[in-house]
Amino acid sequence: MDVAQRNIVGRAFLGIVAYLIEDFLDDDDDDENLWEHVTVDINEFCVMGDPSFQWHFRLTKPVFEILLQEIGNHLVDNMLMERERRPVAHILLMVLVLRDMKDTYITWPNAEERNTIKRNCQRISNFPGIVGIMDGSHIFIKAPKEERAAYRNYKYGYSIKVQAVVDDSLLVRDAYIGEVVSLHDARVFRRSPLCRSILQRQDLFSNGEHIIADAAYMLLDRVLVPFVNNGHLTVRQRNYNRKLSQVRVRVEHTFGRIDSLWRRMTYLPNTNIDYAVDHIAASIVLHNFNIIHKQAWNIVSNS
Repeated sequence: MDVAQRNIVGRAFLGIVAYLIEDFLDDDDDDENLWEHVTVDINEFCVMGDPSFQWHFRLTKPVFEILLQEIGNHLVDNMLMERERRPVAHILLMVLVLRDMKDTYITWPNAEERNTIKRNCQRISNFPGIVGIMDGSHIFIKAPKEERAAYRNYKYGYSIKVQAVVDDSLLVRDAYIGEVVSLHDARVFRRSPLCRSILQRQDLFSNGEHIIADAAYMLLDRVLVPFVNNGHLTVRQRNYNRKLSQVRVRVEHTFGRIDSLWRRMTYLPNTNIDYAVDHIAASIVLHNFNIIHKQAWNIVSNS
């Protein structure tokens, strides 16, 4: 990637990140969410010191440089960038590029990684064999053009489902995005590629390994869920539920952290579901990229 290409990618990416962290305001006189647009001055951002840059973009400058290089290489390798300087809008949609990088940054843990996750999870709850924590969430969207009723949630808005499996470090290890909010979590799981892989493949888990989920999911050999509390649980069953809960909170923290860093995840003004899915995938890629490159998260607690 030459200097001209690097400048183009850098400016496009800064604009996209500014969009991802853009927040919204509620107007008391209007039920619709009115968006407070961030003024993007790319030249000003480029000369910022590291603390200011991190405050604006949730990335330190060194981590941004790593990401910039990887995105540039991805564009060049896939012939998505030509050497002549063309307007950014004709070269890429950066959200789609980040989406295309999900196979690099959203990966199922290998055997060595699973051993580390098991040890860390057992240290938290004294529960053996946990290599992932699964749960679902929903992201608010603008009313879609088609099948509105299927996307209508209990708060009388619209949203789409996100199913994620995370590890003890809050790294997203699997994500299934885009099902209608009217589907129960268990049915979303049954429709997901992960469910098919668990039932058909033998290489996702070693002996004694499993993921855990809440009671909304179905019990499988490799998916453990808590006992339904009908008021008559034994001491042993209550203790089992308590230990699972100590680890399951990790997936809730993950969803909360993604929402905190990328404010657009609280509401996506997209009527096109495919665009909303791409946006969510891009945000998860950035979340994982931050963790993988040891990004400091104190910006959230201090802001």
